[in-house]
Amino acid sequence: MSGRIKASPPIIRSFPAIHAIDGPVSFSLEWNGLKFVYSSDTYPNEWMDKYAKGAYILIHERIYTPEGRIKFMGFSPGAALQVGAQIHASPQQFGKVLSGFKPRRAITYHFINDLST
Repeated sequence: MSGRIKASPPIIRSFPAIHAIDGPVSFSLEWNGLKFVYSSDTYPNEWMDKYAKGAYILIHERIYTPEGRIKFMGFSPGAALQVGAQIHASPQQFGKVLSGFKPRRAITYHFINDLST
């Protein structure tokens, strides 16, 4: 007996990311009982529900609140609401994603991190 552990082949999936423009794609990588999921630019959707559950590491975007986009980025109220509710994940949606998927580690991106926020 060689003492080597037989590794399972990795499973790589891509699945739709819901965004206003074409381009973003979500993906997952499963290997030896671990799962890594990257959302790309999207808001929560049925494919994330299907493929992100059980993720050990989840990277998911989260954008400013509508109020933050109005105050710091000059968005109109309508545009600020649309971007946060129909194109990107709001902080509240990101929290719901985390509580539903319960990843071991979570990383967020797509927000402005400065002293005023």
